[in-house]
Amino acid sequence: PHGGPYLVFEYVDGQPLTHVKPNDSETAVQWLAQICESVAAAHNAGVVHGDLTPNNILLDNNGRIVITDFGFSTYSQKPTTDDAAFESVASLGG
Repeated sequence: PHGGPYLVFEYVDGQPLTHVKPNDSETAVQWLAQICESVAAAHNAGVVHGDLTPNNILLDNNGRIVITDFGFSTYSQKPTTDDAAFESVASLGG
């Protein structure tokens, strides 16, 4: 939009974490692990989310956690890995 890089994401049919609760502690740990992996993928690509809240974390219909709403994100550095890191940001959590 302003001549710089931008992020494009898939449509995710799911619910924000504010509307769902894990059934047990094992599920909660799995969700947390997916969140951590997703944030790490973004950081490896040089992207800092800037507004990570339960409203911006979706649980899709397949049980996959997806981080959304990178509207406040910033590009902090060159990627720490090759261009594949940018591809992983597009499917955060999956």
